Amino acid sequence: MILSLWELVTLLSRIALYASVASAIGGMFSSLLLARHRESAPAIRRYTFWGCVIGLIALLIGFAAQVGAFADQGLMGMVDINMMSILWQTSVGTAVALQLSGFLLIGTAIGWLLKTQKPHNNWAHGLMLLGGLSLLAAFSQVGHFAEQSLLGKAAISLHILAMSLWMGSLYPLWQVSRTTDIPEIQRSMERFGQGATVIVGVVVASGVTMGILLVKDIHRLVATDYGQGLLLKVSLVGVLLLLAASNKWLTVPHLHRKGFSHRLTRAIALEMLLAGGIFLITGVITSIIGIDG
Repeated sequence: MILSLWELVTLLSRIALYASVASAIGGMFSSLLLARHRESAPAIRRYTFWGCVIGLIALLIGFAAQVGAFADQGLMGMVDINMMSILWQTSVGTAVALQLSGFLLIGTAIGWLLKTQKPHNNWAHGLMLLGGLSLLAAFSQVGHFAEQSLLGKAAISLHILAMSLWMGSLYPLWQVSRTTDIPEIQRSMERFGQGATVIVGVVVASGVTMGILLVKDIHRLVATDYGQGLLLKVSLVGVLLLLAASNKWLTVPHLHRKGFSHRLTRAIALEMLLAGGIFLITGVITSIIGIDG
């Protein structure tokens, strides 16, 4: 398959967008969960802030690519004002507006916390919460879920939330795993493990619901490019689950033993690599293959 310029730009912007949403939401969650690790707090906030910046850039490039594809006038079509105005009035424009608002709210709040170096602020947390809700709401406005019932819209929003909390927390957890306070690392990993039980349950339940609503039958799951891409994504999530379970049951309880903290750091790094693969596959099946592929 040879991708057109617009397909390639859309794919790359979509992957960056998924990773940025995970960074923004997971970073917010981690800044609260890992608040006791004061030495890691600036790195976690910078991760969240730059995730929002990259998200804004990816969002604008992705929207411009859609405008260019509709205008069909080469690169200059990306700045076609008339086509931009038409697209802005559709569900695509609604989703872009919600995502722009989300990244701006979270990025502004996190940027202010970074500048003032305050550990907590209720106004900042309120802005970040609104921003997170805005990001989640955007995903139910576009694609096949724009036409789904309330169940479908709830499923996609919960799925994005749970995946972002999980995968977006990996970098902060990796940062914490490299510190020297082993007892505090162990407590933080155990807290995350307790929350992850609920998160994984939501990922599975919402994913199954989405699969039933979109794929509908086993034949489409195994005989179409979309279904096969979905199976590949599920396989990577399964491997990620096995790694997470190994960390929870085989590594974290023994962190006080020599070498286990380094093992945890390496395992989380591998989880981040798998998360990147999941973002890539999700981008391909949503922006290139499509549900009818």
